[in-house]
Amino acid sequence: MKKRYLSLILGMALLGAGCAASTPEPESAPFMPPASEVEGEADAPEADEMPDIILNTDLNHVDDGEGSGVVVATWDKDDSSYRLFATFSDLPELEDDFFYEGWVVRAEPLSVISTGALEPGDVAQWGNDFSSDENLTDHVRYVLTLEPDDGDPAPAAHVLEGTLE
Repeated sequence: MKKRYLSLILGMALLGAGCAASTPEPESAPFMPPASEVEGEADAPEADEMPDIILNTDLNHVDDGEGSGVVVATWDKDDSSYRLFATFSDLPELEDDFFYEGWVVRAEPLSVISTGALEPGDVAQWGNDFSSDENLTDHVRYVLTLEPDDGDPAPAAHVLEGTLE
C-alpha cells in the first residue's frame, strides 16, 4: 500500500513537471466529486500507511537558463527508507564529456550528498532516483549541477535549485 501511495505522489509530481511549462493555471479548480463517490475510495491508504515525511519543491533557475524540475523526497521510519525522485524537462543539450548531477544539501552543519548522475528519459525528460537508509530530510536544498566528466567529485556549475518543504 505504501508503494502505491508513493507512486501516486510521484505520478502527480511527474505530471506537474511535464505540464508546468506549457499549461496555464486554471482560474478555478475543476469539479471534484465527494470522496465517497470516487471509485476506489476503499483502496485509499490509511494514515498509518503513508510515509512519515513528504517534502517537495519546484526547482528554479540559478540564472536565465532553460529547463524545469520537480523534486519529491520521503522518509518512512517503519522501513527506515529515504527516497528522492526528481524529474526535469527542457534541460539544455549536453556537450561532450559533461553530465547532470543532483545533490541534497544541509546548511548546518554543512553536508552535501550526491544523489547521482541524471538518467535521460523520453522526449527531453531526465530523472534522478535516489534512496538511502539514512533520514536525509534535514537536507532541504536540492541542487542540479552541470558537471565536466573530469573525475572531480565536487559540485560544479549550478543549473537549478529549490528548497524542499
